[in-house]
Amino acid sequence: MLIIDDRAENLELMQRRLIREGYRVSVSNSGQDALQRLENEQFDVVLLDWLMPQMSGADVLAKIRSRFSAHELPVIVVTARHGSETIVDALTQGANDYLAKPLDFPVALARLATQVYLRKVTRQLAEANRQLKQFSYIDGLTAIANRRKFDEYLMTVWRRSQQEGSPVSLILIDVDFFKRYNDALGHEAGDHALMRVAKAVSTGLFRAKDLAARYGGEEFAVILPETALDDAISVAERVRMAIMEMALPHPASSVMPVVTASLGVGEWRPTAFCEPSALINLADKGLYQAKAAGRNQVGTLGAQ
Repeated sequence: MLIIDDRAENLELMQRRLIREGYRVSVSNSGQDALQRLENEQFDVVLLDWLMPQMSGADVLAKIRSRFSAHELPVIVVTARHGSETIVDALTQGANDYLAKPLDFPVALARLATQVYLRKVTRQLAEANRQLKQFSYIDGLTAIANRRKFDEYLMTVWRRSQQEGSPVSLILIDVDFFKRYNDALGHEAGDHALMRVAKAVSTGLFRAKDLAARYGGEEFAVILPETALDDAISVAERVRMAIMEMALPHPASSVMPVVTASLGVGEWRPTAFCEPSALINLADKGLYQAKAAGRNQVGTLGAQ
């Protein structure tokens, strides 16, 4: 907790009483000093005197609210003016609550506890929402990124590449004769195979900025930011070999007796007049080429 008041006796009184109640308390005797401390330290709540020389409580509050929302950092205004106009003014400018001087400490403690509790709940809710958003980006079966995450990340990479003039490469991956695999061994075995393929794809990527995603059904995709075609082909070959070397039996494949995959690779240097669908179409044509040539290989139509 940070107490801001220009009178030393007020600071000492409030600090002593609040420490006795179990709060960790810091004090500041000016708005300028308080704002500097807020730059470098974290506080759960601020008690702000409204009437201070040089920099008023209103000015300090405005500076605080330019950086922290009312949910992020609660501010309780302390004022000797009991009129409704002052109270309304403080609340309108972003104060969470107010206390009248001289302080009624039982009331002050109750209002402080409320703001601290609300901030705690808000932070817990924000964390829960963050985790929920993360879960919404994960494919439930394979535990890698899902199609929603793929679409959003590709757009993000695309826009960045437009600004920087860097290439983006995409690998599309299709498990060879997967329907036959399901028909021969059952859907449970098919799910297990997809989980193994997803792991092989993701472990074949060595950079944090590369993304492996389940594109749909037995299709997977890899986004490679700032990657030229030759390097993308090397990654695709590594992934293809990793899938084949799993040696997962495929009794219904006409390619090999194990699970294999066909991969299409494309590279694009985005301009202001093209969209990510152009790269997807290019990689998809490479995938078609790989299938037409016999599967279990990498196909590409080059770079654009």
